[in-house]
This record gives sequence, C-alpha cells and structure tokens, in this order.
Amino acid sequence: MADFRCRNYGLITYHSEETIKTVLQTYAGRIRHFAYILHDKDTYEHDVYEKDKNGNTTDKILHKKGETKEKHYHLLLSMNNAMTLTAIRALFPIGANTLGQAIRDKADCFNYLNHKDAPDKYQYPDKAIICDDFDYWKGIQSGESDDRTLNIIDDIISGVGFRELAKRYGRDLVINYQKYWSFAKNVKRTECAKVENLPAGMTAENVNVHQETIFENVHPETGEILADFEIKSPNPDDYS
Repeated sequence: MADFRCRNYGLITYHSEETIKTVLQTYAGRIRHFAYILHDKDTYEHDVYEKDKNGNTTDKILHKKGETKEKHYHLLLSMNNAMTLTAIRALFPIGANTLGQAIRDKADCFNYLNHKDAPDKYQYPDKAIICDDFDYWKGIQSGESDDRTLNIIDDIISGVGFRELAKRYGRDLVINYQKYWSFAKNVKRTECAKVENLPAGMTAENVNVHQETIFENVHPETGEILADFEIKSPNPDDYS
C-alpha cells in the first residue's frame, strides 16, 4: 500500500557516494542508523532480454550472462520515525534512480551488503561496508535490537490488523496487546501535540518533527477514520 510507513528501509541507489554522504549528513536528525556499500563487481546471472511496449520479451539481448552490472550502492536506513517509501526516496536529489523497500529483518539485509549469505555472488570484503555504529549492526546479528517494539508501535498506529500483527509478532503481541495499544496512543498524542502547540510562524519541519509522524485517527482493523481523538480500544475476541 502506497502510504505504508516503516522505520527501516533497504535501498539501491545509483547516486554517487558523495551524494549519499550529503543525504546522511543533511538528515542526520531523522536517521537513527545507516550502513552502505558500493557494488561495482556484480554480474548478470543470466541473459537479460529487451521487452516491447506490451511487456513481452523480445529476442534482443540487453545484457549477457556474466556481464558486469552498472555500479550502485546498497544502503540500509533505520529512521527515528516511521516514513513512507515515497518520503524516503524524496531525501535523495533527482538525477539518479533510487529504489527501495521496507524491511523487517535487518540482520539478513546487512549480511547481503557484502553477499555474506550469497556465496554464488561476488564476495565483497567486510571493510567495504560503511556504517555509523559497528557495535549496533553487530548487535543485530545476535538479536540485540529494540526495533521489534518500535515496529509493533508503528504498525498499531498505522492501522495494521490483528491477524497481521499476530503473524508478524506472535504470542507476545497477543498477550500484551493492550499494553502496546495504550503506549501507541500516548505516542500518537505526544507527536500530535508537538505540532499543535508550535509557536506562530514555526512548522513541523523547523523543530524536526517530520510530517510522516502525524497519523490519521483510524480504527486499527477496519481502517475507518474516527472523528474523535480518543480511539476505543478494540476487543481482540471480535476478530477470532
């Protein structure tokens, strides 16, 4: 869904490293952690054929198997606040393509940076990975991360349904849902108050409160927009 918000993204960008560094510096207040690497030795694993305007494969080969791909960077971003992919891509200037997707398993994504878990691909050295905090990324490999709780809160605020929440987070979420729900409401109330109480002439951007943190009041299962700020906590038994 187009307006899905997440804290963690995996990106592929064809911008230069200088541009990446500029983005990381410019938006340092929004970026919690980052890691990136240059891929300049990737090759095509099979022939790539041109497609016509209808999407049908033609006989024209665009790239042959074994041909070196255009150099690009793989970048992992862990944000302070949940954002949409559109907002993440907008952090980069126009002029080069940047693709990406929301991620939940940062450990796997971090290992993919140097193809550690893909022995059939070119193996980049560990030292080629540039990151803000090696201990943080090392901790992710051993499960020492608090992102799970942050993701639960973000998903509740974004209106993810009970069944999907249970699939993503398991028994702990089911047992402690009311606690997570209550905390999510407090987070939402606090973030909305930051914007509502700004001095005259100031905007959310001026105080580093990004618009992506301001959410609609929606029912967490149906997505229905609610008129009042106080949202009635739903009964999970209603969705058994």
